[in-house]
Amino acid sequence: MRIAYVCHYFVPEPAAPAARVHEFARAWVRAGHAVSVVTTFPNHPLGQIPAAYRGRWWATECLDGIRVLRCWLFAVPNRGIGRRGLDHLSFMLTALAFGSPRLGQVDIVVASSPTLFSALAAWLIARWRRVPFVLEVRQAAAPEPIAARLKAVRQDIASLNDYEAHLANKVQFLLDAVLGFITISQNDIFKLLTVWSIVGIPPTLVAGIYGMNFKVMPELNWALGYPFGWAMILISALIPLAWFKWKGWV
Repeated sequence: MRIAYVCHYFVPEPAAPAARVHEFARAWVRAGHAVSVVTTFPNHPLGQIPAAYRGRWWATECLDGIRVLRCWLFAVPNRGIGRRGLDHLSFMLTALAFGSPRLGQVDIVVASSPTLFSALAAWLIARWRRVPFVLEVRQAAAPEPIAARLKAVRQDIASLNDYEAHLANKVQFLLDAVLGFITISQNDIFKLLTVWSIVGIPPTLVAGIYGMNFKVMPELNWALGYPFGWAMILISALIPLAWFKWKGWV
């Protein structure tokens, strides 16, 4: 069967009718039918037509075995009534002017709601070609039992969202605590390294002084000069170490 599908929305537009028409058309193609979709240039919801379609009145594409016949429209953002009405009316006119002549032979014309103007265009195409017309109408509201179940599911989802936020806060608290412990441990290590580096400065200074080997150095000819040097090195290291110990830093 050769099926013509007229819809204002089609992939890649992020709209429920676009996804629905695409899935129906793919299923019919897999069943062995020839499907042609008359639709607009992609623009929903921002009303911006991609650069590849600008300056053109129509375009023909093939997507998943579906023949896609795109038509120009007066694209506007998805808000307001007056300008959106012109948007829908312009597609009805271009679908009749540029979409219908490219369809070829069809056995049935299907229209998907919304919108009213696309359904009217499909009805006119079906009347002109003398083929059956089918209008796909989606129920505006779910039946009461389903609505009650959906309400319960929505409440469950809201509770799960709150619980997820609670767990996320706990995880963040634990992460902050672990990072705090790591920072404290690093500070202790750096403090210890700093203390030992300060303790090593006076002995290094004493060793540097007695290692200069000037000609006139009284300690060079002194019998106790070597032990005196070692005593100076040890005392100069023990004094700052004792002071740090007294302060409680080590």
